[in-house]
Amino acid sequence: MKEYIIGKNEANQRLDKYLHKLLKETTNGFLYKMLRKKNITLNGKKAAGTEKLKEGDLVKLFLSDETFLKFSGTAVAEPELKQLLNGKENPLNVIYEDEDILIINKPQGMLSQKAKPSDISANEYILDYLLKSGAISEEELKTFRPSICNRLDRNTSGLLIAGKSLKGLQDMAEQLKDRRLKKYYRCIVKGIVKEPKKITGYLKKDEKSNQVTILEYEVAGSKYIETEYTPIKSCDGFTLLEVHLITGRSHQIRAHLASIGHPIAGDEKYGDHKLNLKLKENFKIKGQMLHAYRMVFRDGREVTAPLPESFSDILGKNERKEKITYRIANLNDLDEVCSLVHNAIDTMNRQNIFQWDEIYPTREDFYEDIKKEQLYVGLVGNHIAVIYVLNQEFDVEYENGNWKYKEEPFYIIHRLCVNPVFQNRGIAKSTLLHIEDHLKTLGIHAIRLDVFSKNPFALKLYYGIGYSKAGDIDWRKGRFYLMEKYI
Repeated sequence: MKEYIIGKNEANQRLDKYLHKLLKETTNGFLYKMLRKKNITLNGKKAAGTEKLKEGDLVKLFLSDETFLKFSGTAVAEPELKQLLNGKENPLNVIYEDEDILIINKPQGMLSQKAKPSDISANEYILDYLLKSGAISEEELKTFRPSICNRLDRNTSGLLIAGKSLKGLQDMAEQLKDRRLKKYYRCIVKGIVKEPKKITGYLKKDEKSNQVTILEYEVAGSKYIETEYTPIKSCDGFTLLEVHLITGRSHQIRAHLASIGHPIAGDEKYGDHKLNLKLKENFKIKGQMLHAYRMVFRDGREVTAPLPESFSDILGKNERKEKITYRIANLNDLDEVCSLVHNAIDTMNRQNIFQWDEIYPTREDFYEDIKKEQLYVGLVGNHIAVIYVLNQEFDVEYENGNWKYKEEPFYIIHRLCVNPVFQNRGIAKSTLLHIEDHLKTLGIHAIRLDVFSKNPFALKLYYGIGYSKAGDIDWRKGRFYLMEKYI
């Protein structure tokens, strides 16, 4: 006998539909026969199969192991994943994660979905990540399979959304369908573009060649398209554009920009062949310079994926670099540290991120950190731009973390806080990389920290530089994620 408790991802569907997912190889005749004979029951009672399942319902199958194995087929995904991945490192770069969705920064060259059974796509890496993090189990995969919600061409990099739950899949499908999810791309195009513009037209796809044609007028089989672009920067005959994809058709951005004389650099299908050869020779460019850069959700949340380094290779580096000097804090810094934190709390509160409060951290906390020589400050000029505490002290909740590097000696980063005056200058990222370099000199290769689950800016930062989730804890203001990184 096997029994299954209906979870949130199985609820709100008919019992017979659920059973077909569980017993993939069964026939309707066998299924309804088992229901009539009460070999399959719902909440201990005979069922017809038409009942709508609710979370917490109990389904029991009074079937022999041989019968169950025969009809369940190869429903469990992990052996497939192990065979496909074959010990390969999971390259997933998670930008954002909550209970229902996961957003990754897909690298150029990775498939969004399989083209053939032996392929390894973003879907497989996402399933591997969710299984290893405990977000989903083998048992749950029998009746629900997380998957991507939007698609990117193989050589287009950037933001790719996956639904972790049925709710997440349905919500994302709705937002994508009604265009309430705004998608912005960045690309490098041939030529100098000086003015923002919205362009329209019609797109017709040739299924045999997998290529599209842009038309000024409607013909049979064509679809209306709208593309909006804004120039960001020009250099050496190229322009970096931000493109708002209003209608999401196949190859729309690539073909539409090419049709107005500004093909995307590196695009072998719609681009300038001679230019692409030059870019390949000079910069090792192997695909179109198109990146799914930013998404804005209907609730105002915004997620971005850093541009690949290849963009800087062509346009030149244009990031503002701050010279930061780090040292251990002293008591003369105490007033400035407290003022910095107070201003940071006000800034976060205005962004509806209620992470810190009047009882943590206090002036007394920072005083003790200084006395223990555990509080560090980073200075830009004569001003404190960032603070952090680095030690090996941890709360008891840390013991519950699913730490991957539990045998390694580790340090924990606490109270990392950037002065609001210096925000959006890459200081937090620079500081985290500085901490890594410092710990390496001490022979330490494991770092841990915790981050507020409702702070999208911090989550994006940590996931973006290689931290992974090791568990959840509930503190003061809500749920925090335990994070770790091996350096």
